[in-house]
Amino acid sequence: MANRKSSLLFVFLVLNTLLLPEIVAAKSAVIDARSAILVDLSGSVFFEQNADTPIAPASITKVLTLYLVFEAIEGGRAHPTDLVTISRNAAAAPPTRMGLKAGERVPLGELIKGAGVVSGNDAAMALAEYLGGNEKNFVTLMNLKAKQLGMWNSRFVNPSGLPASAQITTARDVAKLSIAYLRRFPDALDIHCQQKYTYKKVTRSNANRLLGTCPGVDGLKTGFVNASRYNITATAARGGKRLVAVVLGASTPRVRTTETTRLLEFGYTGAFPKAVVTVKNTTSGSKMKSAKSGRRTKVKQQSASGKSKIAGKAGTKQNKTKVATKASSKAAAQTKKAASATKAKGKTAATKSKAAVRKKGSSGPAKQTKVAKTSDKKKGSKEQQTKESSVRKKIEKPSQVKKKTDPTQT
Repeated sequence: MANRKSSLLFVFLVLNTLLLPEIVAAKSAVIDARSAILVDLSGSVFFEQNADTPIAPASITKVLTLYLVFEAIEGGRAHPTDLVTISRNAAAAPPTRMGLKAGERVPLGELIKGAGVVSGNDAAMALAEYLGGNEKNFVTLMNLKAKQLGMWNSRFVNPSGLPASAQITTARDVAKLSIAYLRRFPDALDIHCQQKYTYKKVTRSNANRLLGTCPGVDGLKTGFVNASRYNITATAARGGKRLVAVVLGASTPRVRTTETTRLLEFGYTGAFPKAVVTVKNTTSGSKMKSAKSGRRTKVKQQSASGKSKIAGKAGTKQNKTKVATKASSKAAAQTKKAASATKAKGKTAATKSKAAVRKKGSSGPAKQTKVAKTSDKKKGSKEQQTKESSVRKKIEKPSQVKKKTDPTQT
């Protein structure tokens, strides 16, 4: 009994020693996505991360749609040259589209390319209506096939993968679908490996960025809806070994491509490439923000300074205007006063002239008697004083009134 326990312990230690590095490597490497799985065509699992977490499949759904199409072709129920009349329902499918118009007749083979290469929702709908008679019947066939393939945690409600709350799958189920699809219809990769597709002179690109960038990749299908974000089931062949990597729920197309590449590299080399971590440079961002703030403050200060200068200039101009107004008013007052004085002098001169004439006229007859001369002289002198007094009053009176009413005088 003791020997048996010792033997079992020895076997456990050997297996643990052989398998531990791979298990640790797989568990320590985290894929930046909601779920992921890596398998080969035999179904062996090399890595998994939340592989049974439910998630919206998005356009990966079209792999199941194409599975049924190729199955119908294989069974003789359809042919790539069949002309399919496009319905209004198919033509009105939301983007992405291959560009179908209602009423036109399109070869079945072109619709396969439109669905497989550029993920046309209009193409997927047209295929479903042609093979199932209508969308509802085709979706029933989809769910039956999913159960046959062992996709126990999946349910489909449309042939395109457009958003639907009840449409759900898992990374493990997508891997099962991909393996079955590639094993039964390997020639389908002739379509999925195409990076571009042209229909009616309009060229559209394949969203699978691994094509032409990751060695050995020749398919399979990408997808996106808000509920899941960016999904992919990718396949690659190197050295006679084909792998399938499923990554669901990546945050961006770039992350999806990067993480799927890492997963495939692990499958072929046994080691995960280092994850590319994008870190926001908060320091430089703060500096930029500070610089922008500084520039804004400087501009505001310059603007305020400019306004102050303008206001200062305006104030100076106003002060100058006021001074000029006061000066002009004072000058006008002085001019008016001078004019009044001149006028008064003129009147005085005129009065004196008249007095002189009178004096001369009265002095002629007064030459005969000395008494008459003295009397006239006294009389003329008295009149002159009276006149001068009257003129003086007239000159002083306006001056006094002006002094009371003119605000420029102090």
